[in-house]
Amino acid sequence: MSLRELKKIEVENSEHDFKYQLGDVVYMKNDLEFKFPMIIQDFIPDESCCSDYEVSWMDKQGSQKYTGMPEECLIIKPE
Repeated sequence: MSLRELKKIEVENSEHDFKYQLGDVVYMKNDLEFKFPMIIQDFIPDESCCSDYEVSWMDKQGSQKYTGMPEECLIIKPE
């Protein structure tokens, strides 16, 4: 079984209902002009953690950065 399959099982068995999927492009809710895209890299199904997702983005120097983010801080750009 692959790591991706194991993660999917872990997420399905979690009590949390995840709104976003791996690879979704999201923004911070306070980024009103949608200038700073982030990508959902992983789920954090641990209920004792305040973050729901691991997201990544590119900084001004072109380095990829990662952090955990709670779902209530994220939105998808409306079409």
